[in-house]
Amino acid sequence: MSTGSIFTGSSQFSTDFQNVVSRAVQIASLPMAQMSSNKAELSNQSNALSGLDSVFKALQSSIKAIDSSLGKGSLQASVSDSTKATAVLGTGALEGIYSVKIVDPGTFATSTTVAEDYTGTHAFKLSLNGVAYGLTVADNTAAGVASAINTQYGDQVQATVVNVGSGTTPDYRISLRASKLGNVDPQVLDGTTSLSDNASKITGVPASYVVNQSNVTSTSDSRSLSIADGVTVNLLPGATGTVDITVAPASSTMTTALSNFASAYNAAVDAIGAQSGQSGGALAGDPILGQLTATLRQLGTYSDPSSSVSALATLGFDLGADGHMTFNQFAFAALNSSSATGVASFLGSATGTGFLRSATDALNTAEQTDSGILPTAQASRQSGIANLTTQIASQQDRVDTIQTQLQQQMSAADSLIASMEQKYSYIANMFSAMNTANQQYK
Repeated sequence: MSTGSIFTGSSQFSTDFQNVVSRAVQIASLPMAQMSSNKAELSNQSNALSGLDSVFKALQSSIKAIDSSLGKGSLQASVSDSTKATAVLGTGALEGIYSVKIVDPGTFATSTTVAEDYTGTHAFKLSLNGVAYGLTVADNTAAGVASAINTQYGDQVQATVVNVGSGTTPDYRISLRASKLGNVDPQVLDGTTSLSDNASKITGVPASYVVNQSNVTSTSDSRSLSIADGVTVNLLPGATGTVDITVAPASSTMTTALSNFASAYNAAVDAIGAQSGQSGGALAGDPILGQLTATLRQLGTYSDPSSSVSALATLGFDLGADGHMTFNQFAFAALNSSSATGVASFLGSATGTGFLRSATDALNTAEQTDSGILPTAQASRQSGIANLTTQIASQQDRVDTIQTQLQQQMSAADSLIASMEQKYSYIANMFSAMNTANQQYK
């Protein structure tokens, strides 16, 4: 702190008094300078720890992303013959290969009315499976009847109006198509009389199929077949034969997640390297760097001899002499194509076994709240900073008290000396005047 103007006085010794106060304040402030230096060092270490914490959390997130890429949310379905069927995944879908033998994709029942005179009085009805249903028709036209059918029974049958005549001589007919597969036998009735043209009728047939070569032939009134929890196969018209549906993690998602892991790993290596060595950062020489390096080594050298995919190198990772990791996505794609099961077994899961469990546990050691290496070290620095802040404030109060007391004491001493100097000057002047007078009047 500056002491240039902490004391002013009027005696000839005021400068000496000011030096006394300044010296005392400087000596009392010495502990504060040391504590401030220690606080600055802890702040630098805290900032460095925050940087390491950031890159290790990113590394932790990359492991979670790999785990997610293997989870249900990343599954995709591929069909061996897309001309016969498509597949859609939903909640509950599990990884695996499903086989569907399409015996018959099914047929929707259809019919078309015969020529009909819609003028006059009619009692139009809809017949489904031999059961007649009343229709509330706005007008006795083919369009009016079709509209009534769609409005009142659209969930069971779809009605359209077709012109089988010409533009000048139209011949409107009502065409019905069942909404579900099977012999629904849709017809338009006029009273109890069927208006259907039997020659144009198509008898509906339910879809029939066999799942995973079982001995059970299943039937369905829809071409959307639920063959397993979360796995729906949509049959295409006219399709027969066997199709395989492979449910597996999306390769592109896994590739991206693994590539991001390599990048996050290298960022962690660089962050530790920036703090290490004689020209390192605020954490140079701190044991935490060795602990974090060991954590990275555990990730980078993980192996499982019992698995067909025995090491990260088999997945396409290469750990260089400089500690950096590169990922060959083409090597991984080839391996995943030929041995998806081996890849999945090696990677495992964050809560199960394999690389992901090992990596998760290792990074939890570094990042676990309240007990991890980085949170514990950061908490220690922050506690030290808080303690030093309190000590500096307390020492400053002590210095301020010393300064105030010394100023009061030096001010009192200076005033007393200044008063004595004034009296001395008065008496000295008086004797000088008397001596001068004596010399003049001898």
